[in-house]
Amino acid sequence: YLRHFYVMLTSLLDNTQSELFVYVMHDDLEADDKERIKNRFSRARFSFIFMEKSLCAGFPTTKRYPYTIYYRIFAPLLLPKGLDRVLYLDCDLVVHNPIDEFYGQDFQNRVFVACSHTGRWMRFINRVRLGGDKDSVYMNTGVLLMNLTLLRELINVEKLKEYTLRCKRR
Repeated sequence: YLRHFYVMLTSLLDNTQSELFVYVMHDDLEADDKERIKNRFSRARFSFIFMEKSLCAGFPTTKRYPYTIYYRIFAPLLLPKGLDRVLYLDCDLVVHNPIDEFYGQDFQNRVFVACSHTGRWMRFINRVRLGGDKDSVYMNTGVLLMNLTLLRELINVEKLKEYTLRCKRR
């Protein structure tokens, strides 16, 4: 995890002019891990949010999709109440372009702004891979600009759990 996180964070810092405040959701970082992160990336400020595994109790998981995929669902509930937006990034990606414009855009009353593959071939692959219908749009959930204010009003963990159980693949 940390090796991938270091790559992602290095690429993020390389493509960001503004000061970064990074919220790290985790379930197993030790105090020395946190210190190494802070020392290695002194240009950013950090807040470490411990994710109780019990929050994900009852949600379906697989080897490919462990309970950590649900961190983004709980982010609006665990992040500071005064925070109105956050850019959620999976730890295993590389940021290739500046993010300031993407981060600062108007939500236009949407809960998310996400990245998608727009090429015909990638749309087809994702539709087949994920079992979507012809008009479905693939959304990369590893890069999500989240409208925390609106999400806090709308989120219902029990309904989300019911939905994931109903839709899980066997």
